[in-house]
Amino acid sequence: MTLTAQIPAVRKGRTTVLHPAEIKASPCELLGIVGPNGAGKSTLLRSIAGASCPVARVTWHGEVLPPRQIGYLPQAFQVSARLSVLECVVLGRRERLGWRVTPQDLADSAAVLDLLGLAHLADRPLESLSGGQQQMVLLAQRLLRQPALMVLDEPTSALDLHHQLKILSRLRAHARERSVVVVLALHDLTMAARFCDRMLLLHGGRIAACGAGAAILTQERIGNCWGVEPEVLYTRDGAPVIVPHLAEART
Repeated sequence: MTLTAQIPAVRKGRTTVLHPAEIKASPCELLGIVGPNGAGKSTLLRSIAGASCPVARVTWHGEVLPPRQIGYLPQAFQVSARLSVLECVVLGRRERLGWRVTPQDLADSAAVLDLLGLAHLADRPLESLSGGQQQMVLLAQRLLRQPALMVLDEPTSALDLHHQLKILSRLRAHARERSVVVVLALHDLTMAARFCDRMLLLHGGRIAACGAGAAILTQERIGNCWGVEPEVLYTRDGAPVIVPHLAEART
């Protein structure tokens, strides 16, 4: 384990919304954060990303990870800047651009857009895109930075099924190719189990379980945390598929 995040307690008034925790991950790993609404997922990610106080202490190979090495994409995003798609992606390197954008910066930005199937949008105004397209462009911006740690809050929330598969496949490949860690919150338990190497289950602001998807997503645990009666099926490659039913529907 070479990435460690020591997360302090987070309180809102007298209520503790996130209890102290320690998270560890290895290079090349996709770590999925799952849990019901209000479990503390977004709070945990903001703490790791340094986007709110108190801030987690994040170390990489034993050294404190500088903020520039963390790529954070929040769940709620609003795009109002009058930039082209390509210009927005180039800004992923804003810390080192200086006064000049090099041909290499433009080429690298175009390559990331092509990787996500967005090359045809390069000259479009960002504000003219759909919410899902904007979400993918902002993800491309983070990928261009190549941080050691990517922290993504519901990065597929605005995407259709095709693009969910494309983005999650790309994130998994990126983690392996660059030997980095991707930590992402997902509501879709089936997608999380399919693409994440490990999953961390939050419930009531505490870590309830951590491990492989098949071990975490048991019928009992899903029922207790989400208040549903689930069926757990399996794909041809052994990944769990969660089919939820309202508990009262069978009474």
